[in-house]
Amino acid sequence: NLKTWARGRVLAGHYHAVSAIAISSDGKRMISGSRDKNLIIWRLDMNEFEPDRETYGGSVTSLAVSSDGSFCIVGRYNGTILLKALDMGVVLNKLVTNQTAIVSLALTLDNAWVISGSNNWTVEISSIASIKSVGIYVGHTGPVLGIAVVPNSRLAISCSGDKSLSVWNLDNGIRERVLLGHTGSVRSVAVSPDEWIAVSGSEDRTIRLWDLQGNTPARVLIGHEGGVRSVVVTPDGWRVISGGTDQTVRVWKASIGELDKTFTGHRGTVNSVVVTADSQRVISGGEDRTLRVWDLNGGRELGCVALDAAVTCVAVAPTQPPLVVAGDAAGNVYCLEWVE
Repeated sequence: NLKTWARGRVLAGHYHAVSAIAISSDGKRMISGSRDKNLIIWRLDMNEFEPDRETYGGSVTSLAVSSDGSFCIVGRYNGTILLKALDMGVVLNKLVTNQTAIVSLALTLDNAWVISGSNNWTVEISSIASIKSVGIYVGHTGPVLGIAVVPNSRLAISCSGDKSLSVWNLDNGIRERVLLGHTGSVRSVAVSPDEWIAVSGSEDRTIRLWDLQGNTPARVLIGHEGGVRSVVVTPDGWRVISGGTDQTVRVWKASIGELDKTFTGHRGTVNSVVVTADSQRVISGGEDRTLRVWDLNGGRELGCVALDAAVTCVAVAPTQPPLVVAGDAAGNVYCLEWVE
């Protein structure tokens, strides 16, 4: 309970670290994937919490839910992508990519295309309708660690261990731009709601704001004292949130690139940060086994929930009240609701 901080439900089903988690926009279905190779659909709208468990060989590395909440896509370390219905829990299709191991993926807003990144340095686009690869993009010289989609511009942005980002045209597969400047592996990428800015977080301790129109140089945000593991832009587009190995969550003004607030309290690397739909609260999960909630306007910690192991991933549904889900390194999955 994210108001009283009383321990709620712990959903046991995985026996290895939870590597990816997602939740449908209506808050009725949660999907978790693990290094134990299991994918589990949790039916949160029912009193029963029996998992719908499927194993298809290969650790689950990444997840995304369709905008209409009807299906999810699942990336695996064996190079396959599963398309699975959320209501029936059945596999609709399986795509074998040309990639050796998928480490990141994203779904376009119209639910038509999957963009996946691999440790063989490629970006691949696949059609949901035909369940086949339609293009392999080559250009990176390191694993592709993150993918973000720019819906209205038909672009995808990939970030890589080669210290760069690439902007890909989804219609013709051309790499339109290479974004250079980071001096360390780029771990996370996000796009502002107005699609003008891409945000990247790197092991070089910096965050960069890239003008997607190409008119101005990138802004470099300096403040973290360790590598940046996670970045996100608030839904209102006003702030950039970052978490890193320096155990802090930092809030930046997106328009001018200045540090606004620094939240301290974690006693370990911050692995994941997410923002509620109203842009009022940040939820962070860390290696210190805690999930913390921060008030963006008041600049204070609203509370902390102690979990059983290091928090590996966090997601939030745009429901009222917000529904937060998290996975940990022991294989536990948590469901927490803000009670006003």
